[in-house]
Amino acid sequence: HFLIGGLILDWGVNYFSTRDHKAVISRGDRPDIQMSALATHTSCLVATGGKEPLEYVIYEAEEEEVPIIMVETDTLSTASALEAIMERANFDHPLKLGRFQELIEASVDLQWIVSELGV
Repeated sequence: HFLIGGLILDWGVNYFSTRDHKAVISRGDRPDIQMSALATHTSCLVATGGKEPLEYVIYEAEEEEVPIIMVETDTLSTASALEAIMERANFDHPLKLGRFQELIEASVDLQWIVSELGV
């Protein structure tokens, strides 16, 4: 699930508690939203706008073992791009998952990602 941390009028924890195993998409300069998301079971944070989250958000994410993905695009564009990917990615067959793993191993520098995450 993708949840967008935009203009949350209710207490953020209530909103983010509606889904488990979620990616939260919000501007990198919104520590209130990011900390609310980190108070719930969150799989990753997507910080938009090319802005790095504040140090205490990064610390809390590390403590909770939640990766932060920083992107240059704005929140709406990022959500749209992720939605388009999800429409095409259907992992209802084990061979698709295996092929996806092969593509990631061939195309993504996992060692760099791990080293940047400090894992």
